[in-house]
Amino acid sequence: MLSKDDFKNCLALFASGVTVVTYKDKEELGGVTVSSFSSLSLEPPLVLFCLSKNIYSHSVIQNVNHFAIHILQENQENISNTFSNSKINKHEFLQQIGYTLLHNIPILKEYLSLLVCEKQNIYDGGDHSIIIGHVLETKINSGNPLLYFNRSYRKLQ
Repeated sequence: MLSKDDFKNCLALFASGVTVVTYKDKEELGGVTVSSFSSLSLEPPLVLFCLSKNIYSHSVIQNVNHFAIHILQENQENISNTFSNSKINKHEFLQQIGYTLLHNIPILKEYLSLLVCEKQNIYDGGDHSIIIGHVLETKINSGNPLLYFNRSYRKLQ
């Protein structure tokens, strides 16, 4: 039988980019670091990401209609670490670092690329939910991505 540790160790060897998903629920701003992100469809333009069902952002994402996915730059490890820390108030953090609003969604000041999405569907995925977003708008900046491989951040060489 496959052990949970064997499964996690195997998947840790899949290199991925790092994203932060931001949202606004009523007057509260929030966000979460997500590495399980993927394109889904070109026509219509759809993306997906997966969220653990036991984190605060999971319940909030179910309530919002729009969110933004920021693909992080190589110098944004601190942003990734902060949005992945459940002990940090994300509303206060966004106030500290500054943001703009686009479609009433908080947008980070820096990112490699940005996808502004309307939530289309949420599907069950075991201990995670699969969130499908219809991409409404994109923005692209220059730079290199922040990568995650074998439980560590990496940079292109």
